[in-house]
Amino acid sequence: MRSADAAETNATEQELGWACALVNALMSVGLLTDNETTRAARQQALDRFEHLALPAAILDATEIRFANEEWRRSIGTAFPEWARAGLELVLRTGVTLHLSEVITRIGDRNVWLAATLTSIRSGEHHVGALICREMTDAAIGRELRVSSDACVWSGAITTPTVADYCNEQMRALCGEAPSLNWQSLVYPDDIPRWTQALAQASRQRQSLPIDLRLLRQDGRYQWHSVRVLVTTSNTRWFSVAVDCHHERSLEAERGELLERVHAARLDAERAHRVKDQVLAAVSHELRAPVTTLMLWERVLRDPMADTAARLQALDAIRQSATAQSRIVADLLDMSRAISGKLYVDFRSIEIGRVVGESTEAALPAALAKRISLMHETGTFNGEISGDAARLRQVLDNLLSNAIKFTEPGGRVTISMQRKGRIIVIQVEDTGCGIPPKELDRIFEPFSQGSDVIAKRHGGLGLGLAISRQIVELHHGTLSAYSEGPARGARLTLTLPVAGQPRAPSPPSGVAPIGALKAVRVLVIDDDERVRNALALLLDRAGAIVDRAESATAARQQMSRGLPQVIICDIAMPDEDGYTFIRGIRASGSQIPAIALTAYASRADAEEAVAAGFDLHVAKPVDFQNLVTSLTQVIDLRRNKTV
Repeated sequence: MRSADAAETNATEQELGWACALVNALMSVGLLTDNETTRAARQQALDRFEHLALPAAILDATEIRFANEEWRRSIGTAFPEWARAGLELVLRTGVTLHLSEVITRIGDRNVWLAATLTSIRSGEHHVGALICREMTDAAIGRELRVSSDACVWSGAITTPTVADYCNEQMRALCGEAPSLNWQSLVYPDDIPRWTQALAQASRQRQSLPIDLRLLRQDGRYQWHSVRVLVTTSNTRWFSVAVDCHHERSLEAERGELLERVHAARLDAERAHRVKDQVLAAVSHELRAPVTTLMLWERVLRDPMADTAARLQALDAIRQSATAQSRIVADLLDMSRAISGKLYVDFRSIEIGRVVGESTEAALPAALAKRISLMHETGTFNGEISGDAARLRQVLDNLLSNAIKFTEPGGRVTISMQRKGRIIVIQVEDTGCGIPPKELDRIFEPFSQGSDVIAKRHGGLGLGLAISRQIVELHHGTLSAYSEGPARGARLTLTLPVAGQPRAPSPPSGVAPIGALKAVRVLVIDDDERVRNALALLLDRAGAIVDRAESATAARQQMSRGLPQVIICDIAMPDEDGYTFIRGIRASGSQIPAIALTAYASRADAEEAVAAGFDLHVAKPVDFQNLVTSLTQVIDLRRNKTV
């Protein structure tokens, strides 16, 4: 192995990393399992894996388990011995290993490869994913110290008229003919010069430049500056050609490169300013609710505070905590969107109900500002395939923005209608409006249009950016229209229709607090404040609560009497929640268990369920929702045992 040019290595590793991430994604749907419930997902995964553009294989320490079409075509079917040591390291440690350059022999030729090895777990399976990219052209180019756009062809010194190797650039220029008799591509009058240069290079071991006219695929001859080299063993010759006609264009390219460097510097400076603006905005948005929390906490501690002041303090603390939670959620959603990990859970949903719930939730804010909130959705009961929670997030954001940017006494209208196979939802307000040049900018992260509006109304400017991402994941569109400042704005959301209209189903109920009466709950959390607060609230909800600060303490508590349900944190010292619940399930116990944790991604939820938890609930959690979750997992386990 040898180190590659930094830029080329980075580009290669990015491409290999992308393919490796796809293989990991395929593994998550059961690539190594074959049962009735996973067979369709497995076949779909295999089909996608089969058509990866790069050679890819999944293998254990001794054999190839799966290899895609590109691997079989370019690498073959034999176990890659050159990867054995790296594979053993990957399987033993779980690290991802990048090999920037490996030389191996495939068929009758030496081939240079860049490869990435990574460890993948799927259930009880532990295998490695090996993804390659051929680097032969780049390796030979570095050996000859030529640019990546140079044409290179080579052959044995005993057969100077036959080239058994041509790089991609040479094939693109002249076609596949060089692999047979490359001299048929040279202008006849120029062949003696090349023959003389080859003989001199063989004798003197020097690179000699000559000019040759090469036949292009379009039938025209074009001058190239050619260097002829011979290996130190005097067994092979190499020719390197650069287009002579492009000297002026190369100069123009250098000028263009300087312009790109200048533009890149401006982009970097702009990005630095945006970073400062983002940090300032995040700091402001977080400091405001923290200040409220701290001030009203002092009010609660004041023995002179009356009941009204204490109620006001509690309300302010609740609102500030909710605001902080929303900021953190938006930042996490934006991070997922940027990295392509924002997901939606597609189900058949009644979009009319989602619109109605969002309108009802926005009504108090509208009344507080003396804004008329009009709901004009009619009686349409059609369904779409989508994520109700995510679409509710979008509609909540659109209505919240409309109310925020509308002055008291104004009007906000939400309407919905069906146009063919499309549902069109519009939120229109009589607010401050949007300058035409800002219409696209409002969907950019950390943007709220003009700086004046941003400073006046606050916020991080993430809502619309996240909303557009969510809508596009639903195969819909989100656009804005305004006639200008002080002329109001209209946000239009379109979604494809799914299925046939049906009568709306009644709203699902929420479990009452009394549902926990006499239920024995074990709360496990190393944070004493969380542990005690949950115990207090659960006790007031009628539950019998035991507390434990660690997995060890929980087992000791359970030895004195088993709970009916467990609430367990994940990140705990010494032994985490995953290990704890695996031990509980290994003992044969089927006690209902909820993972209540700040690890809130979809992967975290899947890992929690895979470890043995019945449900994953992300912090911060509304207590009423937690009560509902507790009753659900209790009923679920009860039904399974019936």
